[in-house]
Amino acid sequence: MRIPSILRDLRIDRCKTTAGRCSLVLVLLPLLVCACDSRQREPEYRALSGTFDKINVQTGAVTFRFRSDKTGEYREERGLVPPETEILIDGKISELSEVEPGEEVSVVWRIEKRGARQLVTALKILVARGVSAPPTP
Repeated sequence: MRIPSILRDLRIDRCKTTAGRCSLVLVLLPLLVCACDSRQREPEYRALSGTFDKINVQTGAVTFRFRSDKTGEYREERGLVPPETEILIDGKISELSEVEPGEEVSVVWRIEKRGARQLVTALKILVARGVSAPPTP
């Protein structure tokens, strides 16, 4: 771990009093806590059904509305649909521009937590529009 320049400039030999040692601990403690929390966490993957309320085709930004499994209430989450996301409409490869706002979709999301923020990215989107049940013999 690299020591920030502000810490190199501190003279530890000046901290021989109890007050000096406490001051040094108060300076170092937030840095140590931040360093421990900055490690990368493993991403979480979730498959959810819901609707895209808003779709920005140019940026890939979407607002996804779904029912929470825990509370049963509807929630909205913002996410990204990068160009490499697999989009299937009735089993055919499609583009984000072909998905209509308000349309029922199933999405596999990758959720990466970065501190207090999280990055939500769509990996696969499935839309079933005109699929009917197979005829019964």
